[in-house]
Amino acid sequence: MHPKIMHAFNQSGAATTDHRRNDKPGSYAGPVDQREREFYERLMATALGEPVAITDAVGLGRSDFAQVWRVWLDQDVSGLGRSVIVKTRRAGGSGWGYDLGNLRREYAALATLSALGLDIAPRVVMADDQAGVLVLTDLGSGPTIEQLLMGHDPLCAEKALLSAADLLATLHRDTAPAEPEFVARYSALAGGETPDVRPIPSLETPLARCPQLCEDLAELGLPAPAADLASLTATLADPAARTLTHTDLNPSNFVVVGDRVVLVDYEGAGYRHVGLDLMFLRFPFQNHGLRLPTRVMQSIEQAYRATLPASEEAVALGCVLLLIEVCYSIRTADDAEQTAESARRRRARIWELLAASLNAVDQAGIVPGVARWLCALADALYARWPEVREPTPLFPVFR
Repeated sequence: MHPKIMHAFNQSGAATTDHRRNDKPGSYAGPVDQREREFYERLMATALGEPVAITDAVGLGRSDFAQVWRVWLDQDVSGLGRSVIVKTRRAGGSGWGYDLGNLRREYAALATLSALGLDIAPRVVMADDQAGVLVLTDLGSGPTIEQLLMGHDPLCAEKALLSAADLLATLHRDTAPAEPEFVARYSALAGGETPDVRPIPSLETPLARCPQLCEDLAELGLPAPAADLASLTATLADPAARTLTHTDLNPSNFVVVGDRVVLVDYEGAGYRHVGLDLMFLRFPFQNHGLRLPTRVMQSIEQAYRATLPASEEAVALGCVLLLIEVCYSIRTADDAEQTAESARRRRARIWELLAASLNAVDQAGIVPGVARWLCALADALYARWPEVREPTPLFPVFR
C-alpha cells in the first residue's frame, strides 16, 4: 500500500440512492477532467486492491468552493456500492478549502467515528494527503434537512430535526475520550504534524478580535463588550467539557438516509469545548436568518438532553461566542446600501443570536457584565434597525 494512503471500509454496504449512472466504458462526461479521473482511478485501485474505472461524476453543493463530487464506478465494490464521494483540496490560494488542515481534520474525525462504531457519518475509503484527496462512502442524495425545511412536510422535517439532535448528542458523548486517537490519525496522515499546528482562529481563539469589534461598535455608536467577556477564554479551556465538535451544523450537512440522519462535512471538526456546537439547541441554522417554532426548538433541546445532559453554562458559552463571531461582521449588517432582503437576513441573524444569548446567560447565571452588555446592545439595535421589530420569519415548512 502507498504510504500516503490510509483507508477504512464501510461494512454496512451503503450505496447511493441517486441512480444517475453511465455504465458504458469510455463514455465519461462528468465535470472532472481526464487527467484527474485517471489519477483518482489509480488512487482508488491502490486502496481497494483492484482496478476501477470512473464512468460519470457530478459536482455536489458549492463544488466551485468545496470541490466535492459524486463519482460513479464501472462496477459494484463490496461495502461501497457503485458510487463514492471525492473531496479535493483547493490549490493556488489561501483560506478555507486551501488549508492543509481541512481534509486532515475530516479524515481524522471520520476515522475516529468509524473506530468507535458510530454509524452517523460517511466512512473513509482512502485519503492521500500529498495529493489533497479524500474519498468517502456515498450515503445517498438526501434529502437534506435544508430541503425539508424549505419543503411542505412539517412532520417529516421535525422528525429529522429530532434525529439530528440525538445524533449530535451521541457524537459529543461517545467521542469525548477519543482525542488521543483523533490526534494520532491526523498526525499519521499529516506526516507527524498535529492539529494544533493549523488552528482555526474563529474556533480556537474566538475572542482574539474583540479589540477590533470594540472599535467597530464604537464607530457605529453601539455599546462595547463588557470586560468580563475575557473570562470566557478560561471557560473554553475546561478539559471536562472537551469533545469532538463539528462546528458547521448547517442544515445542508444533515442528510436523511432511510429512517435516520447522518452528518457530513467534518473539515472544521476538532476537540474543543462542547459549547461551540450548542447554539444548535437555541437558534440552529442561523445563517438563513429564519427560525424554528418555539415548540420544535424545545423538542430539539429535549432530544439532545435525553442522550447527553448539557450544562446551561456550556449552552450560554456557545451562544455568546457565536454572537461575537457574527458581530465581527456588524458593519456589513449595518450597511445602508445592501438589498432589503440582505439587511433583513443579516440583522435577523444577529438579533436572534442576541436574544438566544441573553436567555442562555440569564439561565446559566454567569458573566453578569456580559448580560448587561447584551441588554444594552439589544436596546441599541432595536432603535437602529427597524427590521428587528418584526418577528423573524419561520422556515417555510412551518409557516
